[in-house]
Amino acid sequence: MSGLFSSIEICKRDMVAALRSPSAYIFVTVFNVAAGFLYFQTFFISDLADMRPWFDTLPWLLTFLIPALSMRSIAEERRMKTLELLMSWPVSSLSIVVGKYLSILVLCFFAITMSFTIPLTLVLLGRPDLGAILGGYIGAFLLVAFFASIGIFASALAENQIAALLIASSLCFTFAICGSPFVTAFLPHKVSGVFSFLGITPHLEGLSRGVIDIRDIIYFVSAGAAFLFAAEFRLSVWGRS
Repeated sequence: MSGLFSSIEICKRDMVAALRSPSAYIFVTVFNVAAGFLYFQTFFISDLADMRPWFDTLPWLLTFLIPALSMRSIAEERRMKTLELLMSWPVSSLSIVVGKYLSILVLCFFAITMSFTIPLTLVLLGRPDLGAILGGYIGAFLLVAFFASIGIFASALAENQIAALLIASSLCFTFAICGSPFVTAFLPHKVSGVFSFLGITPHLEGLSRGVIDIRDIIYFVSAGAAFLFAAEFRLSVWGRS
């Protein structure tokens, strides 16, 4: 339990620091304004009470926004020479990674929940498929959790914030595009099957239709856990050096 308490304390510490800087407010504002603008551009043209276009834009927006939010988490601690102090505390490197990961999740989940006004608007204007909306939001939260783990890993791996941003954005973009029809259509069947499994697009499509498949949930949870353990390993190696 001490590890969990340590992670919560680190999460609180990072949350306070984030709320004292403009980065958190900029992230929430830019995400909701950009996602809402892109969605309502087509909403009045299509005249459909459907949130799938909104969910379809999420991977591309979050490919940059989450790395921009998470790039400071560990890389900045290293630059400011405060990571040594943090690791001198009686906490494990895993507690540090989990604490910083939780602080990113809180901000990202808050940004997602700010969009709940969209389904409320759809209910007032038409008859949306609530099952598809619920599945889409489950996919959105899983996607945020996955990309946040990539951001933490990149911040632990890089020597500075810009490098962390580039590494995380590149990885997120790779997962976003490698399973898309734009890529798999030009590949042999066996290879395209591997790319479809590794990419996020096929796993999000079912959820956005309201189909909750345990295999899709396992994909996001296991992939996110792999990046978090990779970040913990990098941090523990740095602490021993």
